[in-house]
Amino acid sequence: MKILFVSLAPLEANASAVLRNNALIKGLLLNNNEVDILTIPKIEAFTDNNEVLSLYDSTEIFYIGNNKLYNSLVEHRDNLAGRLRKSLLPTIRYLYHRLSVYDNTIQIAKSAELDILPKSYYDIIISSSDPKSSHYAVNRLIKQGIRYGKWIQYWGDPMAAD
Repeated sequence: MKILFVSLAPLEANASAVLRNNALIKGLLLNNNEVDILTIPKIEAFTDNNEVLSLYDSTEIFYIGNNKLYNSLVEHRDNLAGRLRKSLLPTIRYLYHRLSVYDNTIQIAKSAELDILPKSYYDIIISSSDPKSSHYAVNRLIKQGIRYGKWIQYWGDPMAAD
């Protein structure tokens, strides 16, 4: 089967949801499915599991843009501005999450474009809820006309804001 797996968390991130996603993708590949992955590029400040990409030798990985504003906020700098930003970041995150059910990847999901994908049809599209904006990205692709058999929304803990 041709499967599109969508997760707006970097494959290399060392987080429980990403480990769960990687295990699912590995299982799909071991069962001889053709899997394309739509994700975001890794963020150096948060990723340290680069060896995971060797699992995906037989897959195509397509990256959609990153949230440049968010990346500039979390990027490590030792100067005064960097230290000030680091001290304000928890407050900024707190305020943002009080106002939105989505994390910073919602802006990335809004930029998902169908033309990045090579296939005209997928038997199954799977979107992972960690982050929830992955579902939003698939919905956007559907509105743009992606052809598919079934869409599976893969939910972790929908109430968690990790």
